[in-house]
Amino acid sequence: MKNYIDLIILNKLHIKNCDCETSWIEIKLNNKNCAVGVIYGHPDPNFKTFSEELFSILHELNDKKHTYFVCGDFNINLMHYSKVKCVTDYVDMLHNISCILLIDKPTGITKHSTTPIDHIYTNDVKSSIASGIIIEDLSDHLPIFAISKKKAPQKAYSKNKVRKINAINAEHLIADLQSQLNFKLNFDQPTSVNLQFEFI
Repeated sequence: MKNYIDLIILNKLHIKNCDCETSWIEIKLNNKNCAVGVIYGHPDPNFKTFSEELFSILHELNDKKHTYFVCGDFNINLMHYSKVKCVTDYVDMLHNISCILLIDKPTGITKHSTTPIDHIYTNDVKSSIASGIIIEDLSDHLPIFAISKKKAPQKAYSKNKVRKINAINAEHLIADLQSQLNFKLNFDQPTSVNLQFEFI
């Protein structure tokens, strides 16, 4: 991604003191700062600490007027919204800071259960965003996606130069090698590469 889009790795945005892994970057979308976070929450994390630290990060991004997208395997079952108080509080807090859930269907699928534990959140409520779940059993989690119509400026990059291989170009290559290396390769007799280069 670094090769195509200008981005900054946001090392300061990190959820500490709980069992999860996070990574954040900042990119420009339509010339505005946008933070993108990826989170993996281990099963049975310290839910209270995780929520407090995540919401601290989201508040900080809101205060800086950053758009953000947060995605990943949170291991928080949204189907427990009205049944488990901490899940209810978590989702309500997302709504309170104008954060919308883009994935609300089950993504964790086993023989015994289906659970919506893979999430994508954003505070970009004005844009047209396509999101969904890809029905592909690569693992016990279905892939999720969100596509924004906003544009990220791409880096200018140079195209790799390649040599077109044909009989004429092969002859030119052999001639170039012979003149530069000052030895003769015998391409008429198939033999080991080591024997061909004994003359050097």
